[in-house]
Amino acid sequence: MKKKLLATIIVALFCANAFASEGEVFLTLTKTKQNENAISTNSTSINKIEIAAKGVSTLGEILSDQVGMTASVTGTQGSQSTLMIRGAKAEQTLVLIDGIRANDNALGLFDLSTLPSEIIEKIEIVRGPASALYGSDALGGVINVITKKPKQDTLELRVNTIFSSFNSQKYIGEFQTKTENCYLHTSLSKSQSDGYRENSKYNATNAFAKAGIETDDLGAFDLSTKYFDNEVGVSGMAFENQMFFIPLSVDKYDGIKEITASTPNAEQKENKKNATLSHNIAISENVSNKSDIYFENDVRNYKDSSSFWASDDEYISDNFGAQTQIDLACGFSTGVEWKEEKLKQNNLLLNITSLEKSRVNSALFVSQNYQDGILTVIPGLRYDTNSSFGGVLTPRLTTIVSVSENVKISANAAKGWRSPTFNELYYPTDAWGMHGNSELKPEESIGFDLGAEYKTTTFNCTLTGFSSETTNLISWGMLTPTNIGKSNQSGLEFEVGGKLVDGLFHKLNYTYLWAEDTENERVLNYRPCNTINYSLNYFAPLDIMLDANIKYVSSQETWDFTIPKLPEYATVDLKASKNFGTYTLWVKGLDLANTRYQTRLGYPLPGISVESGVTVNF
Repeated sequence: MKKKLLATIIVALFCANAFASEGEVFLTLTKTKQNENAISTNSTSINKIEIAAKGVSTLGEILSDQVGMTASVTGTQGSQSTLMIRGAKAEQTLVLIDGIRANDNALGLFDLSTLPSEIIEKIEIVRGPASALYGSDALGGVINVITKKPKQDTLELRVNTIFSSFNSQKYIGEFQTKTENCYLHTSLSKSQSDGYRENSKYNATNAFAKAGIETDDLGAFDLSTKYFDNEVGVSGMAFENQMFFIPLSVDKYDGIKEITASTPNAEQKENKKNATLSHNIAISENVSNKSDIYFENDVRNYKDSSSFWASDDEYISDNFGAQTQIDLACGFSTGVEWKEEKLKQNNLLLNITSLEKSRVNSALFVSQNYQDGILTVIPGLRYDTNSSFGGVLTPRLTTIVSVSENVKISANAAKGWRSPTFNELYYPTDAWGMHGNSELKPEESIGFDLGAEYKTTTFNCTLTGFSSETTNLISWGMLTPTNIGKSNQSGLEFEVGGKLVDGLFHKLNYTYLWAEDTENERVLNYRPCNTINYSLNYFAPLDIMLDANIKYVSSQETWDFTIPKLPEYATVDLKASKNFGTYTLWVKGLDLANTRYQTRLGYPLPGISVESGVTVNF
């Protein structure tokens, strides 16, 4: 059945027409404004219209169907959500929010479920090493989230309510206004859910505000603040046999085991707040400057009151940093960055501080955007110096050839790196004897890709081949992490989509990935060879919109001797919405085939579920 579904999608691919590119500004590839028609094929953007059409709640849900990406979800609302880019793990993928890094100090990754979709204006993605501009954690790629900012004189109030399975509810209020010289955008949301499994209740508050003013002499100032507070039950893995820690496989579901919590008394609370002040000024006709200063405080508490697993650990992360960049009209850019990271871990059961560390990273980068006729060449170089392990030099070269008005070819070669996390370096010795390793070296990679794109006003097709080799991979052994690994990730990314007839559009992407641990000659875990996403959108009469989304993911290695592979799976989602002028009603069915699957071994996902909502504009 799944093979027939896969064949049907592939046939549909060859009769696709595409959306025309809007030619909007793209910032992430070069840290300067670049027309999207002139960027390399390893880059993708998602605009606010596409985000709204998806009707989803979090950043992870928006990104889950993008080419080159592998999603990892461990449950319903509030459960951790991460992504791999081209087989690079979540810790090797840098997440930026308005150009400011957001990865966690302790774990090195960013939980995509914590960023709500209502504050997002646009998302820009660069696949492949990007450390020449962004330093650590950009070994596999960069996801840059650009938050909302009013672009024209307006006064708008929007209220949105969402109801879904498992007694899930979300209430959202947004307000924005803009005059000639200043603007304000604010949003507040409240989410709660009983969850699919035992002990998976979720309760969260998200608040966001962004304000700015433009002056004639001093330039433009922007201040953005975010607040996130949540409490979630942590179900833990589902086991077939908990005494012997045998994870539950999909074929052993019985209606009880898959919803039973292995940690019924565990809960996690998190409070996160940050602020960024940005300044943009045109120093002269040929010189401009952008500067940011920011801070973030994140307090996370994990508590399990069970007699055997008893724990009560508090993690306090603080980040403070600044960056400034000079851009010249000739395409030359240079900038400096400085950041201090702190992590404190308190064992509240013993009333002691088990870890307290800090480190400072400074960096200088240069980039040149050279254009001459059909040729664009973008070399870049960055040097980072870190108080934990010294200096790292990372080069990059991007070349784009516009063969004709409709055809372009691009190539990228770059080095990437990832600094060891605080946990990997300094994790305090626990009851099992596990501990960090302060002698760890940064992971490093060399990546290449070559792509071609054909685009007209009604058709768009892109094919990109890529290969990346990573050394000094950090791997946790029985007790401590060490630099023992090497890996190679190679594959193809193919996208096509567009307009079939008036009002009917579709898009398909396919990713082939071969990710291998070359040190031990085995396929890397949780890297499926084949991933396909297909969407069909119909703008029907009477202001009705219909959406269908199909996903296929092939089997994945787990490296678990009891269940060596997760089975392949396919899901189907359908959404219908109707606009009534000032308000819009919508309903969405998720996993309508009721496919039982896991993206991480031992973490069952719920099968069929339903969402509905209403949006009111005042």
